Amino acid sequence: MLHVDVGIYALGMATDTQHLAYVLRANETAAPQGLVDGLAKANKLQDLTVSKLSTAKTGNAVLREVRAEMAELGLSGRIYSHPIGSYGHSAGSPIGMTNLQDGASHVVALSRRRPG
Repeated sequence: MLHVDVGIYALGMATDTQHLAYVLRANETAAPQGLVDGLAKANKLQDLTVSKLSTAKTGNAVLREVRAEMAELGLSGRIYSHPIGSYGHSAGSPIGMTNLQDGASHVVALSRRRPG
């Protein structure tokens, strides 16, 4: 299993991308079924999250909607997405945090503090 986490900043735009890859062993012709099934569930969860995005919603509202539908579908997982910008994680509304699956209101509050 290979994991790549990379961010690129160019021409005023930023990325923050993670990818996973499975490299077959010498005697394998396909990835283990558990990985195939896990990928299908992860893709379903990703599509579900994207379907709930709206400029009219907070990150916490999106998180609540996604988690409610996850429960209906019997999916488990953690939702985390954050805005990106010129200086790494940027201003804007996160959608969950890996350790805050009931909302991340204090993260937004901290980003509004003034220096000093």
